[in-house]
Amino acid sequence: THTTVSMPQFLGLFSASDRERLFGAIRRSHVNGDFDIELRLAHLPIYMACRGRPSVRGSDQAKIIIGMALDVTEMRGAQARLQAAESRLFDALKSMTDSFVIWDQMDRLLVWNERFEDFFGFRPGQLQVGIDHDTVKYHGMQAVLSSTERPEGNEMELRDGRWIRYSETRTSDGGRVSIGTEVTAIRSREKELQVNQDA
Repeated sequence: THTTVSMPQFLGLFSASDRERLFGAIRRSHVNGDFDIELRLAHLPIYMACRGRPSVRGSDQAKIIIGMALDVTEMRGAQARLQAAESRLFDALKSMTDSFVIWDQMDRLLVWNERFEDFFGFRPGQLQVGIDHDTVKYHGMQAVLSSTERPEGNEMELRDGRWIRYSETRTSDGGRVSIGTEVTAIRSREKELQVNQDA
């Protein structure tokens, strides 16, 4: 079935805060072209994606808008849940005492925490998403005094005196996760024991 409504009735379907946005998009479409905006319905927790395209019709070439509206409430909710999950993940990474890095399938930097920057001497803002592994490793190794392979992982003595146990594992999508754990206290105790034994 088809229902014809006036422009005020049509605009009245949407929340008061979004009506002017929609009306403005309709008015400007014959100059700006297609529009695609997301609006909330009046009095309902429903979001619609309204898409319109300017056209002309009839012998008098009357200006019209051909458009459609799609219910995007579920998609918007899924995006909100994803953003909340990402926010929780980044909060967790920020509070970790270990350094944490994720590399994508092409060995490019994807996610890292401040502890990684701290261990390997990166300034805030120096690392960017997409930097290749070799470049990050080259700069990061400037903070490393020595490196030793152990059964439990690669151990590095940093120039500032700290010791880091560094390990990498593959992710299911072909990327890598790198974790660095400070083991300075363990190495210090080992050194003290060795000194005592030698004495």
